[in-house]
Amino acid sequence: MKTIYATKWLKKLFGVSSVRKSDIEQAEELRHVLRYEDTTEFNITSIISNKLSNIVCSDASAEIICPEAINIKDNKTFDFLSESFHRSFDNLNLITARAFGIGGVVLKPYIYNGAIYTDIIPQNRLFIIEQHGEIITKAGFVAETITQDDIKHTNFNKRQKNKTRYTRLEYHSLEDGVYTIAKGEK
Repeated sequence: MKTIYATKWLKKLFGVSSVRKSDIEQAEELRHVLRYEDTTEFNITSIISNKLSNIVCSDASAEIICPEAINIKDNKTFDFLSESFHRSFDNLNLITARAFGIGGVVLKPYIYNGAIYTDIIPQNRLFIIEQHGEIITKAGFVAETITQDDIKHTNFNKRQKNKTRYTRLEYHSLEDGVYTIAKGEK
């Protein structure tokens, strides 16, 4: 499944439509991402974006401070959120390099073994469903695409090789302070 057709599958799986991107815009973004990730030739875009990222992030630091106005009932919650933030912050150089090279990235949260992690995905995999001002409250993502070789045995003992693509789509929503992730596969 190509990213261009993700809007059709978001509608089919979750009953939602993107409010922002046309098929032409998606195709243009995909071409740009593929050029940046191309490793078959000398990739000057990647080299320059990594160098700029090193310059920008060399002295970067961050600290999370919990103001008195926010009443966290126990230190476990604060420690959990702080650890999750620092795990993402440790990848700041990679995140910045990809943003420079691709033209924009999205940090998509997910939970694994009770910890919050972030995936760095190109902006062409984000489909905004609903937005209020600067806050995106509903969005769809092309989270992952895997190609698998299928070998079928046909008549007369011949082998036929086919490629099957599996794509994982996610629908994220934030309603009344509750963050929900729904998954769908095609």
